[in-house]
Amino acid sequence: MFWTLWVFAVGCGPASDQQDTEATDTGSDDTDSDDTGGGDWLGCPSGMVGVPSESPSFCIDRFEASLAEDGSHLLSVEGVLPVVQLTFDEARALCSATPVRDADGEQLGVKRLATWNEWRDSADGVVGEGGATYPTGEEWPETECAVTDTLGEPWLTELQATGSFPECVSAFGVFDQLGNAWEWSDPELDISIEAFVDDQQDAGRSFAVDDSGVLSLSAGEKMGDLVIEMPGLQARLGVADDGQVYASQVIFQAFEPFDYHGYIIDYARESDEPGWMLPVAITRVDGVPSTDRAPLTVRLSEDGEPVAAKVGCAWYTGGPQGCPISARFVGHPHDFNGTIGVRCSADPIAL
Repeated sequence: MFWTLWVFAVGCGPASDQQDTEATDTGSDDTDSDDTGGGDWLGCPSGMVGVPSESPSFCIDRFEASLAEDGSHLLSVEGVLPVVQLTFDEARALCSATPVRDADGEQLGVKRLATWNEWRDSADGVVGEGGATYPTGEEWPETECAVTDTLGEPWLTELQATGSFPECVSAFGVFDQLGNAWEWSDPELDISIEAFVDDQQDAGRSFAVDDSGVLSLSAGEKMGDLVIEMPGLQARLGVADDGQVYASQVIFQAFEPFDYHGYIIDYARESDEPGWMLPVAITRVDGVPSTDRAPLTVRLSEDGEPVAAKVGCAWYTGGPQGCPISARFVGHPHDFNGTIGVRCSADPIAL
């Protein structure tokens, strides 16, 4: 006898062409600065906006990032295709390699990948709790942004240049956070297999992970609201009579040999602390589009690795029910390479 639970998968669509444009990241925007009373004006360098607009606590890229011509760092400029096909690791590294300069061109530091909180606050128009459902307000911006229609059907055919939708802007002046390209954001969390097992124990589920990554659940216990998020497949979670957890009724989207990596996630326990997600892999049989039962193992090598979140949906996927600012998808491992872009943030500078 086994228990089953429906699970869902979200993937990225086809890759899009990219364009590299070089620019000098100097100067500042007067509208993004504020008199601190100490003789300095705190604001943001060119290409970034302050959140909040007066006395900003952080700066964020005005536009989706594009890649410099030499590939060494990122730009925030209008009228170019944003860079995609980045892993979370590459996005963090490129932001950290992008200099922050003052109006004289002096480097004051480097950018960072926008955190989840920074991305959300800059999009919903409110620092902290509250804010708009979408960057443009409460109505789905079907024509104002590069998004699908209200039924989730795409009406665009490709990635758009930055700033192509001038009305798709947040209250703080950040463009294209909804639609066009997915964007990586940093939840500032690391995977902890031990924390997951401990948290599930508190929820009444006694999981065990052996040295080979086999996941087991104590006899008679149910998995409750646990789901699997794994790009490229649909499946159920099953528990065999001997307690081993496996994937059942699996439908594979890729027929060629493919390693499926994702997470078992407990959204009921999601928080700013680790322990609500477990990295797993599912093995497929080559050439078989579906199977009633597939082994599921814990990716022990991912213990301590960062949690990655993509936000904002894209021109080809989403819809009003799936793409509010508050939504984030954490099913991709940090080394996943898909049609996801990046937006950097930084601390304010003295102008």
